[in-house]
Amino acid sequence: MKLWLTFFPLALVLLNLMACATSPVNAPPPQTTPTITPPTTAPSQTENLLAPDLAKYHGPQDAPTVLAAAKQTLKEHNRTLDTLSRSDLIQYGGLELAVQHFNSAEGTFQILLKRDPHDINALYSLALISTARGNLPQTEEYLTSLLAYDPRNSSALALKGQIALSQGKTEQAETDFQQSLSSKENGEALLGLAQIRIAGKKWKDAEGFLNRAVTLNPQDDEAYASRSLVDQKLNNWESAQEDINQAISLAPQDPWHYLDRARLEWLHLYKPDDALADTAQVLQQDPQNFFGHLYRAQILDAKNETQEAWTEYRWVL
Repeated sequence: MKLWLTFFPLALVLLNLMACATSPVNAPPPQTTPTITPPTTAPSQTENLLAPDLAKYHGPQDAPTVLAAAKQTLKEHNRTLDTLSRSDLIQYGGLELAVQHFNSAEGTFQILLKRDPHDINALYSLALISTARGNLPQTEEYLTSLLAYDPRNSSALALKGQIALSQGKTEQAETDFQQSLSSKENGEALLGLAQIRIAGKKWKDAEGFLNRAVTLNPQDDEAYASRSLVDQKLNNWESAQEDINQAISLAPQDPWHYLDRARLEWLHLYKPDDALADTAQVLQQDPQNFFGHLYRAQILDAKNETQEAWTEYRWVL
């Protein structure tokens, strides 16, 4: 299983940004913080110029084409990013994140932050970019600023939990995830709590959190992929196959889902030819995938296709 931006599935992050684009500028500040008057918005920043293009986004697979269309609209109208509305900027930046154009996405969200230093979406998105770059101290700075203004922000708390989990601070991660859920039921926290249960081999508890994640967002491919792995631990082979097939149908561009299915087909379903086909799909999408080559070598070796297996083993070595 691979988690986009180190921790979170792309679809969850981008859908969150799309949903927040039309929300109020920020959550109400805590009592100890003075109310901030939003900066005056220039007339050109009130029009959602990119709305027709952005409406064509239905899932991660659409991000490259929708982003290209939005760029063309900007060019045709001779507009720059700093003239766009908040809604347009949030969604445009989300598309840049989706295609992993981190430098340009950072510039987009810095425009929002310049307009309002407390913009929740800008701070959260910049935290995600820092996370993707492996700059966790910078991530923590953005999250500290965000949570000082909005201490119950569910997405920020979930990201904080994932950072704690990556640092081996399981108790802190558990606290952050539970606080996130107490603020709002969300897939990020549910996946995080499932990760903790999986690490502790508490398969039924993990399954419970993943069931909630799938119910909350049936488009979350990572929830299905994670549940497939838990299904395997519970010897529920049919469910495991259904879940990983669903993950692939939702995110066919993700080579790690094919790798998970290849492992299932090879080790548990005893379908080496299907597993071999899936490893080929992995390497088509990611030619440098170590495990794709390793699994392929082992499957070919088991099929006594020695020459082809040796070619893959040499790549691995």
